[in-house]
Amino acid sequence: MKNIKMYKNTILLNIFKDNIVFRNKDNNETIYVDSELNKIWESNQLNGSCILLKSQIMLFASGRETIIVNKENGIIQKSIPISYLNHYFNIIIGRNKKNKEKRSIIAYDYNSDCVIWEKEIIVSISLISDNFFFCTAFNERMIIQSLIYCFNVLDGNVLWQFSISDFSPYKDIWGKDQPAKINQIIGVYNNVLWILVSEFRLIGIDVETGKLIHHIENILDFLGLDKEEKQHVNLSDTIHLNEKQGVLKAFAHRFYFEIDLNRLTGQVKKDFGAIWKDSWRIKHSNYYQEYPNLLFFCGYYKNMDVSNAFGFFDTEKAEIIWYDTTKDDLGYFYNPPQANDKLLAILDDKHNLLVYERKNISYE
Repeated sequence: MKNIKMYKNTILLNIFKDNIVFRNKDNNETIYVDSELNKIWESNQLNGSCILLKSQIMLFASGRETIIVNKENGIIQKSIPISYLNHYFNIIIGRNKKNKEKRSIIAYDYNSDCVIWEKEIIVSISLISDNFFFCTAFNERMIIQSLIYCFNVLDGNVLWQFSISDFSPYKDIWGKDQPAKINQIIGVYNNVLWILVSEFRLIGIDVETGKLIHHIENILDFLGLDKEEKQHVNLSDTIHLNEKQGVLKAFAHRFYFEIDLNRLTGQVKKDFGAIWKDSWRIKHSNYYQEYPNLLFFCGYYKNMDVSNAFGFFDTEKAEIIWYDTTKDDLGYFYNPPQANDKLLAILDDKHNLLVYERKNISYE
């Protein structure tokens, strides 16, 4: 696998099956290229994260609006005054930006160009599975996200809500007690919604009833880690769900581990060891259902100060099977790579976009 291109002063917006979308900060042009890095179109009217809605339609989501775009030519079809959160077929759910005095989310049908429902709620984390819209909301004091709502995405009816306010507090990095908070809505498997709470607590909620049916109070204890092994491990946004097999895969700090949701058992499959300077420490990772045995990660390689490396990890072999490190005067990596069948792309902290070719690698 080799580096085939570097784009300087760039923001990576997304990578799809056959395309990459990025923004040139020098001229504020958003550029859409194919898998051979040939330019398809460019536009100075598009900004924000990019999401593929359908085969021929994509959206660009900034904090102010959501723009619907023709994927083939980059022509804007319509602009909607909502801040994008999620989507379900032709329904886009986002924060209402038209009425600044009203804190709400709306569901907008971009085919019929109308709002189909609206709820007065402040949402941060969300997930859509089938026709369920799961989201987090703040408690009455507006301090911490302690509520989980389940809406019918088609009509906005609240199916249930679940509160974690009665969960025991957790200790922050300074050793102070903090109220329980929701870190990650991981996903749905076998009609159970899995959620990470207060960094180390794992709960499973029945998607039909909203009842708590599984509760692991501390994942690290569940895995049998001792006090020294638990140090510096942070599980927030590091847990991924294999939706077909029902396995949670987590790549965090010095460990890779799996939790089998069918048997509710856990196993550490890789430990990079206690000596940090001689090994790896993982910062963040990406997971794609199309590549169920791969985790694309960034982290620290023989370096305690900066995230200087990235690569991909084979979860079956429990091995890093390819990696690269920062070169010369380039930057460091605080977000993991994105990938498709042909390419891997990563942005460093100096806004250099590095694109690699994935062919001729027998890892899948």
